Amino acid sequence: MNNKEPEFLPDFNLQHVNHMMNFYHVQKMYLAYFGKVPSYYTFSNRDIERFHQEFPRKFSSNILGKHFRRRFEKEGHKAEIIYILKNRIIVEQEPDEINIYFQEEDATFLLKLLEFIKGFKKGKPNKAHINLIITQPHGLDNKKIDFTKPDLDLSKSYNDNFLGFHDKMLKILQEKDKSGLHLLYGKPGTGKSTYIRYLCGLVKKEIVFLPDRWPRILIILR
Repeated sequence: MNNKEPEFLPDFNLQHVNHMMNFYHVQKMYLAYFGKVPSYYTFSNRDIERFHQEFPRKFSSNILGKHFRRRFEKEGHKAEIIYILKNRIIVEQEPDEINIYFQEEDATFLLKLLEFIKGFKKGKPNKAHINLIITQPHGLDNKKIDFTKPDLDLSKSYNDNFLGFHDKMLKILQEKDKSGLHLLYGKPGTGKSTYIRYLCGLVKKEIVFLPDRWPRILIILR
């Protein structure tokens, strides 16, 4: 006779969530399940397809529940998947990154998870990326977008005096340990967004992009 009690999902308590507008806002989901605000780690540049296959097999005995959202016609690894684990841990698999939400930073199981995810790091991508500020149901959020640097001939695409401006702009952006905010202004169709993608391919820093109708704002992080 086996007297071991079966594993159950933690209670999902909506009283812990104030106006939960978006079910897939994972910090709020964590609060609803465990009654506490989590800390979390984010891993980008991972082999999501391989992680999607290996994670459920490796940690099947630790998974208490699963939520997912994906387009029916898309492959499984391109879905947003949320795993509810033992030890008050939630793992979120997104199409371009993995997030771990937790309480105890030095917990043995968490450290095991971190080492597992580190093993899925891809080689250095041959693409530039930009951090785009987007609006979500729960407020503003950040989304990292990879792109190929455009093959742009500045002398043919812009005014004659633009090359001097570009050289000055690039020199400022490439200064070590220097950050700042830069505003590019012009009418629609004048090439602001294309030039920003070109710049991001040259500057090896984190860049946040705030799109608007006319101005384009870059926030350069060290």
